[in-house]
Order: sequence, then structure tokens, then C-alpha cells
Amino acid sequence: MDEKRIFDVITFGETMLRLSAPGYGRLEEAVTLDVRIGGSESNTAVALARLGLRSAWWSKLPTNPLGRRIENEIRRWGVDTSGVIWDESPPARAGLYFLDFGVAPRGIDVYYDRAASAASALVPEEINPERIAQARLLHLTGITPALSPSCAQATERALALARQARTAVSFDVNYRAKLWSPEGRPPRARTAHVAGGFAALSADRRGPAIRYGWERRGGRAGTTGALRRLGGRRDLRRRWRLRLRRSGRP
Repeated sequence: MDEKRIFDVITFGETMLRLSAPGYGRLEEAVTLDVRIGGSESNTAVALARLGLRSAWWSKLPTNPLGRRIENEIRRWGVDTSGVIWDESPPARAGLYFLDFGVAPRGIDVYYDRAASAASALVPEEINPERIAQARLLHLTGITPALSPSCAQATERALALARQARTAVSFDVNYRAKLWSPEGRPPRARTAHVAGGFAALSADRRGPAIRYGWERRGGRAGTTGALRRLGGRRDLRRRWRLRLRRSGRP
């Protein structure tokens, strides 16, 4: 094993505080709220740590009890969080989202309050090349570049640094309708650029088609072919794994 690769997987992205009414209560009627955390990248890091892999996660968090709550919760599951960037500026805040649980026929509703969060202020200069070189694989998602232009640039820098360090890259398209608009061509092009050169791609059937405008170009087969071209590799079958999940999330 390469001694400098102290992590199996390293990832970064926004993790927020999740607030919901106890049980199946409604937010509009709640007098207390349950507080948990939620974030795609940190969820992946925790799951891999639970499977026995050496995982690391970082983000930009406010130096206050809410930021510490997020970091503490992820670290207690065995994930390395030493790379977290602590934002001491007075306006720094953690992103929030409110979850309204539902039972059939009422669905689950999510309300985000993440604008101007500390994580959305991440800039390319804050991506540490040494940490990326310490991992066998860098895991990225389409959520991070959607947060802000600077986050998109930071994601592109992380991808470039991974290539330089010969660190493999996995990319989860992770389409979020509340972050991306089907008409949002600048974000669509932004993520298409980021996603090139992956070692593993994870996507539901609907997300890439909407995000990259492939929904009318041959259905699932057209999307699969486009994703192969996006990877920029000549021999996808031998060198890369392409996985299209059958179900997605809004």
C-alpha cells in the first residue's frame, strides 16, 4: 500500500442542520423540533467508515455551536474531520433545512435555508492539495458546484489536483431540483465541466438528462452514451464503472 495514501476516500461538501417536527407532526404546528445533520458527502463518508474504510470529510463551517455540532456528529462515526475550515467571521452561518415528514398520500416536503452559508463561500484557494494526495479516491457530487460560483471553481480545482496526484475520482450527479433549474444552462455547463474524467459515476436516470439537456436525445441509451463521452475515456468498459440507479430524489 502506498504509505502516503492514508485515506481510502476523501470528500468535501456542505452538511447542514436538519430540523423536523417530532414523529409525523407538521412544521406549522410544532412547538419543538428535532435537530439532526444531513449532507450527501458526509453521509457517504460515514457509511464508508462504518464499512471499515478510512474516510475523511471536510467543509467550511462557522465557529459556533451549530458548526461544532455538525463536525462533532460526523467525527463521532469515525470520519476524519481534521481538514474542516473554520470560519470565524461574524456573518458565518451553517446551512439549515426543515423536513416536513408525511405519510401517504401526503409526501415529504423539504425547505432549505442555506443561502450565504459558510460552505457556499468555499473558494479554490482553500482546497488543500496535500489532503487530496493522501487519498486513494476523491468523491465529489453535483451539489457542491451548484452552491455558488466559487464552490464550482473549488470543485474544479479539487478535480485538477486529484489528476495531478493520480487520485481516482468518483462523481455523484445527485440532481436536486431545488438547487438546479432545467433551464439553468450556466449551472448545467458548470457541472458538465467538473464531471469529466471520473473513475466512477453515479446518477439516476432523470438527473443527467435534465441537467445536461439529454432528455430528448435517445432516452436512457442516449443518456448512457452521453455520460460515457463526458468521462473522456476511450475504454469505459474495462477502466471505469458506470452505474445508473433506477430511482432518484427530488
